[in-house]
Amino acid sequence: MGQFALMWGQSALSSFRLAQKQTQLQQAGIPVTALSAVFVHGYESNAPLSEDALVQLSFLLNETRDIPSVQAYSFIVTPRLGTISPWSSKATDIKHKSGLTDIQRNEPGNAWQVSGDLSSEQMMQAEIALHDRMTES
Repeated sequence: MGQFALMWGQSALSSFRLAQKQTQLQQAGIPVTALSAVFVHGYESNAPLSEDALVQLSFLLNETRDIPSVQAYSFIVTPRLGTISPWSSKATDIKHKSGLTDIQRNEPGNAWQVSGDLSSEQMMQAEIALHDRMTES
């Protein structure tokens, strides 16, 4: 079995889009005081990647390996479990052609952070509202 790791990225949505999502949650009765989303890429490799390979992967994804500080309720949304997204297939091909042949698979996702005085039920409602259950988990 391969190695699995995450690479964290930049903001996944503009401030306008985040404000729009926050307003939608508030209108649904979920008392969200702040909302953020960053890109996260999960990748599986045959072996731990060398430092040079990690730098190259970071460059290709335009991402960082730094884990953001978590100050709120957080969850990650990815393509539906058990599927391989078209993005993943193409991205893996590009990585292989770039010399990163140890990478078996790479999937994109969003790491959401939701702030506010939310109950467990409201947190679950926020999760449901912030992903498409047909295509994402």
